[in-house]
Amino acid sequence: MLARSMWNLFENRYAAIAIDCDGVLWSGTCDAGQQVLVNESHIALQRAILRQRDAGVLLCLCSKYNAQDVWAAFESNPSMPLRRHHIIGTAMGSGTTPQKLASLADELGLELDRFMFLHADPAESSVVEARCPEVLPLQVPADADEIPTWLKHVWAFDRAAGCKHTFVH
Repeated sequence: MLARSMWNLFENRYAAIAIDCDGVLWSGTCDAGQQVLVNESHIALQRAILRQRDAGVLLCLCSKYNAQDVWAAFESNPSMPLRRHHIIGTAMGSGTTPQKLASLADELGLELDRFMFLHADPAESSVVEARCPEVLPLQVPADADEIPTWLKHVWAFDRAAGCKHTFVH
């Protein structure tokens, strides 16, 4: 616990979360208007993400699907606590994940070492680790029921009491 507290105070530099949608914010695929499922575990994750936002962390979406399909999934799930207005930047559609992360970093005026990448695909984790080693990839469990327990172990989501990031955008 002491190590985690010390890391949070002196090493937690993350200022933005780039979030992949499928397998993270919901189960299923938002491609071409398919229906996605948002359960209590996804809602718990979205609430944790919103606590990061409340602490000053910038929220972005990073998806291989086009913006129209992603936003349609948001609109078709009004019970989701994470909403479109919480998102400050998006990189959707064609291009590789590393290209999208670089685009988001440029758009927000941040270095890549300030980013966490929240995703569900182990292959994406390998690509991001190889091509953007400064980004912290956080792989959400494939079994959505494991998300609440997993969240308790994500040190990068710890924030010192009263500590908020301040950014000029």
